[in-house]
Amino acid sequence: MAKQQEYGEGNYKAGREYQKDQHAFAKDEDRVKRKAKEAADALKGPERENLEKARRKTSMRSKS
Repeated sequence: MAKQQEYGEGNYKAGREYQKDQHAFAKDEDRVKRKAKEAADALKGPERENLEKARRKTSMRSKS
C-alpha cells in the first residue's frame, strides 16, 4: 500500500508535533525563564542591533 499523501496547506503531522513540543516547552517553567533571560541578555549585548533590525523588518511586514 502506498503511503498516504497529505493534501491542503501545510503538513498536519509536523504541525501537531510542533504544537505538542510548544506545549511541553511552555509547561517547563525553568526552561521558559532561562530562555527569557537569554533573550533579554541578547538585547543588551552585541546582537542588539541585528535583533532590532530584524524586529523592525518583521513589524513592517505585519503592517502591510
